[in-house]
Amino acid sequence: MTSDPRVAALRGALDRFTERLGWLRLDWSPEEPADLQDVRMILGEWSALEPHLELLEAVVGRSELASVLDCIEKMRARVQMAFLIAVDRLLWPVLMTGMNEMLLRVPALLKKPVPPELEPSQAMIRQHLATMVGTVPDLETLFRQSMQAADRYEEESRAVYTRLIKDWPDEWTEAMQKRLESLTPEDAHAWKVEIETAQRDLLTQHPWMAR
Repeated sequence: MTSDPRVAALRGALDRFTERLGWLRLDWSPEEPADLQDVRMILGEWSALEPHLELLEAVVGRSELASVLDCIEKMRARVQMAFLIAVDRLLWPVLMTGMNEMLLRVPALLKKPVPPELEPSQAMIRQHLATMVGTVPDLETLFRQSMQAADRYEEESRAVYTRLIKDWPDEWTEAMQKRLESLTPEDAHAWKVEIETAQRDLLTQHPWMAR
């Protein structure tokens, strides 16, 4: 087997892969782009070796191959978690925009006359809002603050989207793009729930990630 050129080529590729794997800190943070780039480079190199698992086992032995496969599984899980975090960040400005629009309507609603039986509820809402923000501002002030907040959320959304497209060109699919383009705050909340579910599933499958 040692004279087989396929084995020699595979051994060389595995040596290079193992060397790169040694560079990687196993406790890398999924939010660090530099580390993420290293991990994806290693996974890209592994994709050329993966179709030859039987030959790899014959070359390096079952124990060493099992150790490598364990590292690969962990890296893939962390990359997946990092992508979920990136998409979650993209949804927050949309959710905050929806909340901002709701708050803009509150003072006007509170000033509207209501049936006597609803007055206690209106008073309770007014008191709760005052507790949250200190006081209920007048409509002009609230409108100005709301417009400023809308500008901030739009700017944040563009920045997060630009980074996501740059960092995740393969993972960000056409279906996700279409979903984003028609996204409402309600849809963003539903998407966020899906992401949280996927994150919990990952942690269930890989409990070491929670440490």
